[in-house]
Amino acid sequence: LRTPFKEAMVDSHHRWNWADVKRFSDRIALGLIKLDIKRDEVVVAQLPNWAENFVLWLALQKAGILGCFPATTYRQVEMEQVLRGLRAAAVVIPSTSERFDFMDMVQSIRPRLPNLRHVLTARGKGPEGMPSLQDFIQQPLEKQFPPDYLQKTRFKFWEVCAINLTS
Repeated sequence: LRTPFKEAMVDSHHRWNWADVKRFSDRIALGLIKLDIKRDEVVVAQLPNWAENFVLWLALQKAGILGCFPATTYRQVEMEQVLRGLRAAAVVIPSTSERFDFMDMVQSIRPRLPNLRHVLTARGKGPEGMPSLQDFIQQPLEKQFPPDYLQKTRFKFWEVCAINLTS
C-alpha cells in the first residue's frame, strides 16, 4: 500500500484508512474460506451503502468468490428468486434495521434454498452461532494462513468476479 494511513472509507459508524480496509478485507476473505465457501460459489450481500459493503466486495475478490449485491428493497419473493437462481452458498444481511427485518425474511425462505449454507450478518450479531463480518474483522485469521494465501485464491483481471442484477 502506498498510503496505508490515508483515509479510505467513512460512513456513519466507521472511519477506516487503507491499512484497515486491507486488513479487514483479508480477514473477511479468510473467514469465508474457513466457512468452506469455495472459489466461484456465490455470496449474495443485501446491505445498505455501508463501509462493510465495499470491504466485503474486496474480500470476495480476494477469496475468488462471486458476489451479488441486490438492492435493499428486495423482499421475500425477489430474494428467494435471486438466492435460488444463483445457487448462493451464503447471504450477508444487516443484523438489524429500523425499516425491515432482513433476518426474518431470510429465515422464512431458507428452508426452500438447499444451496444456502450460511447466513452472515453485518453491523452486529445475529442469532447464536451465526457468523458476522465483525467476527471475521476482529479475529487475526491471517495468522492461520501462509502470507501469500490470498494471492493464490484471488480472481485474475480477466475472470468474471461479480453478478449484477437488472429489474
